Amino acid sequence: MDLRTFSEFDALTPSIYFGAPQATDEVTREIFRSVYPVLVDENWSDYDLGRFATAAFYYPSVFAKSGRELSKMTACEIGAGTGMKASAWAPLFKKYIAVDVLPNSLAYTESLARRVGLNNIETCIADGAAFLRENISEIDVLILYAVFEHLTLSEREEILLSAEAVIQRDGLVLLAECPNRLIPSDPHTSQLPFFQQLPDDLALRYLDRSPRFEILERENRWASSPQERLYRMGRGASFHEFDAFCPKIGYSGFAIVADGYDVAGLNIEPIRSEEIYLDHLLTEIAIAPPRAFSRYWIELLAHKGQSSPPRQRLRMAKVAAGSSRRVPLGSHWDFDRTVVPTGYTVELENSVSDSITLTFDLFSSEGMLVVWHGTNVVQEISFSDLKRSRPPTWHSFAAALVHLPTHPDVVRLEVRGNDGQAVLGPAIF
Repeated sequence: MDLRTFSEFDALTPSIYFGAPQATDEVTREIFRSVYPVLVDENWSDYDLGRFATAAFYYPSVFAKSGRELSKMTACEIGAGTGMKASAWAPLFKKYIAVDVLPNSLAYTESLARRVGLNNIETCIADGAAFLRENISEIDVLILYAVFEHLTLSEREEILLSAEAVIQRDGLVLLAECPNRLIPSDPHTSQLPFFQQLPDDLALRYLDRSPRFEILERENRWASSPQERLYRMGRGASFHEFDAFCPKIGYSGFAIVADGYDVAGLNIEPIRSEEIYLDHLLTEIAIAPPRAFSRYWIELLAHKGQSSPPRQRLRMAKVAAGSSRRVPLGSHWDFDRTVVPTGYTVELENSVSDSITLTFDLFSSEGMLVVWHGTNVVQEISFSDLKRSRPPTWHSFAAALVHLPTHPDVVRLEVRGNDGQAVLGPAIF
């Protein structure tokens, strides 16, 4: 479906994907009704429309997982740009402060807010770290979306000290769409393998091999030094910044409410085998950072809480082949998929969790998937409902959360429907 012609706002139902409260559905629909047509009229690109749709559809449920009264909280976004996320998220909060160094971007944010009737957005032209130093006591929710990778190391340290202060005051911190330097591929910046793992001097000498070299150079000429230009282009992060720059809590001193392996994150970005390999490696080191730091896009919503229990390797289950057939899943997530036709049942081994995230190739699945626990039906998943319930996206991958009544050893999946089939990816516990 073309993003420019998308108008089925009343069908949007994020709750059927990840079990969010159904009240979130109407919040999401209203955000789309009030903002999306304005963006289309102003000729936003498909890329930007897609980013707005992602922010408006998935993240309200992510914020809701915190259990906080968001309507009584003040959110602050550093690097707010032209207000794409502000227009999607401001309706959730009492006040939304959009901070950016570019006056033209914030002028557009203000204009957009007026046109869609959002009167709780305030803008501030300022360096993000300096703004946080002076206003940290006012902020309940700190949002760092697609901005952390563009900061120098000293700026990252200052921003994380502010994030630490927000968490200690019982606030929330969202870090999202931050590329992971430990992942070999680099689609964000250079599109060169292992580029983010190179030391700065070598990365600068190697950058001219990038297919994006001319664009990166042109867009970042204003930087004061070659090294700064490299960071403004986008330099990946990892768990090391959190461990080094948060002296009071580190990354083990806060509770992660949601991460990139949750249902929202998996629907936004298909899972890749290199992320699973990295996760397994991270569980083998002594400090065992949270699993959020093994996805390519580091995503986490954090708040004050006890350190997580001892780190477990990410648990995944592949469907037993049985009477089904296995075919390549596709280049975006490079796992095998299992094609299960109508009338067949396959099994997943479990015994470790009271919930499971099922993944699908949604465009190729038809009919209904029935999840069994013993002789009881736990959940029925209609593929047609899933297709209607989310906005258009660039991939066919989808994930849905299933709550289990206990920790069953085996979860059975049955496909129903005329000419139905389920095209299943790995299941995640």
